[in-house]
Amino acid sequence: MENIIKGCDGIILDIDGTLWDSTQVCAIGYNKAISRLLGEDYPHCDGAKLKTLFGKTTAGIGAGLFPDRTEQEQYDFTMECIREEMICLHRTPPRPYEGVRQALSRIRENIDLFIVSNCESGYIELFMESCGLEDCIKDHLCPGDTGFDKKGNILEIIRRYDLKQAVYVGDVQTDAEAAHGAGIPIIYASYGFGQIKDAEYRIDRPDQLPGLFGI
Repeated sequence: MENIIKGCDGIILDIDGTLWDSTQVCAIGYNKAISRLLGEDYPHCDGAKLKTLFGKTTAGIGAGLFPDRTEQEQYDFTMECIREEMICLHRTPPRPYEGVRQALSRIRENIDLFIVSNCESGYIELFMESCGLEDCIKDHLCPGDTGFDKKGNILEIIRRYDLKQAVYVGDVQTDAEAAHGAGIPIIYASYGFGQIKDAEYRIDRPDQLPGLFGI
């Protein structure tokens, strides 16, 4: 564990790989869309593949899944995958990582919590509702809401709430790039989907997050 972070007035959280792993459920929806749009013989995906793509924008996911298609087709096909994904997530929502509910419930009494994720509208709301975390999160943003990338949405949260010492919690290098681009440090959730080589802080389990702030 690192030294206690003092004076923090806002913790901004990623979702996928940080708060839960929805990739197995999402892959079911993605594959339904792929079969319908491109046929059974087109390469399908699994949870492991989606772990390498989640955290990217919709366009970035499309480029990874449909490299032989035009940019517009990549985007359109991915949007269809996301529509099927949401149906599957509503039917069988994943559970948050062990310790997430308890950690966020402890923190919210002392520090405001926010979510910024590279997803389409509705995904964050589904996550909060299915995990019973609506009362923990003060606000949330995604590209589907604003058209901004992750850095832009972090900056928008900072602006809206006049945050002076915010931090971001994420699990992949692009999270660190967005946080540092917005001028704030990142806490690396090492149990997630990827690696971060230049994080200021690190947690190896969700229940370690409150301790970083002396909570």
